[in-house]
Amino acid sequence: MTDTTEKLRALFLTALMVFSVFAGTVAFSGAAAAATANNSSTALEGDSAVAYEYGGTTTVEVVFNQTVDPGQDWDNDNEWVNVTLRDDTLYNDTGNGNAEAIDTISTEDGALYLDLSGVNPANITQVGFGDVDGDVVNGTLDVTSTTTTLAETDGAAGDTSAYKGEQIALLATQPDTTIQVAENGTFLYERGTGDNSKVRVVETDGLANEPHNFTFSPDDRDVTVDLTGFDSFDFSASISDTEITKNDGTTTLSAESNRIDRKVAFQVGDEVAFDTIDSNGEASAEFSAGDFDADTYSAEAVHLDTGIIVDLGDVTVNEKPDTNLELGSAGYQETAGDIVEVDLSITGTDQVDLLLDGEGFNEETIDVTDGDGDGSVTVLLNTYTGTASAEGDDDSATLGYNDPIYPGTFTLFIAQDGDDSGEAEDAASLNLQQPELDGATVLVGPENHDAFDGSNYDDDATQVAAIEGNTTEVSEVATTENGYTDEVVVAFDASGVFGAIAEGQSDAAGINWSVDEAVQNNPGDIGGTPLASDDNDRVYFILDKGELENKNVGQMFEGTLDINADRNPYWDNDGDVSASFEFVDADASPNTVEEPYQIVPGEDSEIRGSANVAPGSEFDVRVLAGGSLAIAENVVVSEDGTWNVSYDFSDRSVGDNATITVSAAYGVEVDAVFADTPEWETSGNVAQLEQRVSELETLLNETTMMLEQKNATIEELRTQVNESGGASQELLEQKNSTIAELESQVLNQTTAMSDLQEQLDSLNLSVQTLEANNEDLQSLLDEKNSTIEDLNEQLESDDETTTTGGPGFTAVIALVALMGAALLAVRRQQ
Repeated sequence: MTDTTEKLRALFLTALMVFSVFAGTVAFSGAAAAATANNSSTALEGDSAVAYEYGGTTTVEVVFNQTVDPGQDWDNDNEWVNVTLRDDTLYNDTGNGNAEAIDTISTEDGALYLDLSGVNPANITQVGFGDVDGDVVNGTLDVTSTTTTLAETDGAAGDTSAYKGEQIALLATQPDTTIQVAENGTFLYERGTGDNSKVRVVETDGLANEPHNFTFSPDDRDVTVDLTGFDSFDFSASISDTEITKNDGTTTLSAESNRIDRKVAFQVGDEVAFDTIDSNGEASAEFSAGDFDADTYSAEAVHLDTGIIVDLGDVTVNEKPDTNLELGSAGYQETAGDIVEVDLSITGTDQVDLLLDGEGFNEETIDVTDGDGDGSVTVLLNTYTGTASAEGDDDSATLGYNDPIYPGTFTLFIAQDGDDSGEAEDAASLNLQQPELDGATVLVGPENHDAFDGSNYDDDATQVAAIEGNTTEVSEVATTENGYTDEVVVAFDASGVFGAIAEGQSDAAGINWSVDEAVQNNPGDIGGTPLASDDNDRVYFILDKGELENKNVGQMFEGTLDINADRNPYWDNDGDVSASFEFVDADASPNTVEEPYQIVPGEDSEIRGSANVAPGSEFDVRVLAGGSLAIAENVVVSEDGTWNVSYDFSDRSVGDNATITVSAAYGVEVDAVFADTPEWETSGNVAQLEQRVSELETLLNETTMMLEQKNATIEELRTQVNESGGASQELLEQKNSTIAELESQVLNQTTAMSDLQEQLDSLNLSVQTLEANNEDLQSLLDEKNSTIEDLNEQLESDDETTTTGGPGFTAVIALVALMGAALLAVRRQQ
């Protein structure tokens, strides 16, 4: 702070009084002052004294409420008077001690006039009085400063201009003078200097930007002095901080003006600093909280050439709080070559030291500054470069080690800035591990999703989260001939690479990634953009969309991240990880058992499908039915690769035809028909039918075997009869008994056949689906029916040749008929 003193100015009695006159009127300030008399009838009137410059001499007028004795001895040991300047320079009646002497002290009627040569009126702040005898006043007064004077004695010769905003002194030849105010010759109003005063103060802020005429009228005569106009002038000021903390807090007062080489006084409380407006039109002064007690102080900037004051409000100085420094964790673990994030909690200061120490490692200091004053700083220690930084634009952290920090165990200490005592306020362990390559993965996401364009995000961490939330691990990438392709990211799981990547030194560290075609006789590669995530230990290589669209179905590519040990300080041998993928035809077809696809008409008619494009992909599904087109937009592929959509087809009827189209990009078009059964249920009915036919076929085989056994028995009986010369009664009875037993077994099978018949009748099978799926079964049934017919003929022939009949033959014929009916039921349901 320039020219700052530690002297205290005396207590202000009262504030400046301002009269504001609207609509082109003039504002005046009173020229008298007020103080408290000490057992005296003499008192000061008004609110302040006035300082003005005229004829090269600066004068302070102090007005009393009565005539001041010209013989009053103001410069003896009993009475005293002094004048204080803005920089605490003191003028008094004797010039004793550290004070300068007042040039002249005079009285006129009820006013006291103090002359000081070579003093800028704008620099005078206070005037004080005192006595021992008690016959005059004791007290101090604020001084109203003016920088331009219009004097009655000059008349027209005193015409001048002023700067808008400064205060003008109208100086009459005698007290209580009336002054008429006119604007461009047009009378506005009258004002007076007041009792015992010869000075009236005009505040030019209240004047219009026009010439003004001031006519002094003492003793019935008029003298006019003109303010010809205003010169161009700008002056403004600002303050950097309105709240500062002892002992190291600071605030800066700054000023700007369109006129250079003018002196400016900056003041906070009683502390004053001066600066001159430089060639850039700027001036400033810094104030330190250590120069103040904890309290609130007013601040202002004063343009000393014009006396213009810019009020900058208050500055609050706070006591320094107790200091508390903490680390965010008791232990940190990271990989050498990566970035260690260390959270600091800082109270009572904004600058601390973070020290790093370890076995075989000389202690290094990280200088940390809490620039935004929020009490927290996140330090980013780059172990590859041996440097440090801080999160955010305002906080800072610096480390000048500038070499790789190798795997090992370290200790972090936090201490006061510059504390050489070795006493830390908190400590934590740091374990740096050996770097590793863990694998690679191919990820796909919906085409043109925001996650794959870094311009959509303010930081890498947000984009990484978007990629992780919108991709699926695959080995095949869907594409089409007309330019559609999934978004593709090859993610490399690695550690120890992020410090170099963050500083743009991946190539120097021997860290490389690429995506190349796997077929050697057709070489090519795909470019992309890397995105590193130290938090996830992953490098995401986002493949260039334009290059993906130029690839063909069947092409295979391999993404690789490799480490060159010759250029990387952490690796003894080269290493790499890779993942491959193949381009396949994109498809998002309805789940069709067999065309046409069956849609059940109604208000909520559903179509279901599957897709090999990335989950989250969107497309349109259109249904053309009866000349009407229904469109479902933005149908989304779910995580399991399926999709579904519903329409209002309540105006459609079973048997109506339709066409389903899934996005022109995929080229999917499927014939459809409105039916009683939805497509996804037809596959279940076909399976049931096939199971029942299989059961019937088994039963038919068993029954056929029984018939063959029966025929064999009949043949055996016929042989026995022939050999005996005729059928004996005993043999006939034995035959009938055997046939009866066979009949019982056949009847049991008949019951089972009847149950199967009921099950077949209860099936609600789709006619069109059975036609599509049972052509092979039809041939099989025809073959079995033919066999049954042959058996019927054989049984009829056998029955005719057998001499003895019985109920057994009738049961066999009924069984065969039932078998035929069951199988024919299947045919009818086709």
